[in-house]
Amino acid sequence: MRITVFKNGYKETDKHPDYIIYKAEEGKDLEKIGALWVGKSTKGNSYMSGNIEIETRGEEPTTPDPDDGIPF
Repeated sequence: MRITVFKNGYKETDKHPDYIIYKAEEGKDLEKIGALWVGKSTKGNSYMSGNIEIETRGEEPTTPDPDDGIPF
């Protein structure tokens, strides 16, 4: 999947995202799929956090088998 990120020109409050994430498929209109917020850690490092909502392709999520031999 290819994405495109644009700065949010309509940000008015801290609750509004700083950036908007779009799904960019060739030959199709951009589809809004998420958002990013710029933050600063307690140590002064800048970072981005956000969410992306993607559709699965009809696949059911699998749950790990408790007897698969993995020790964690």
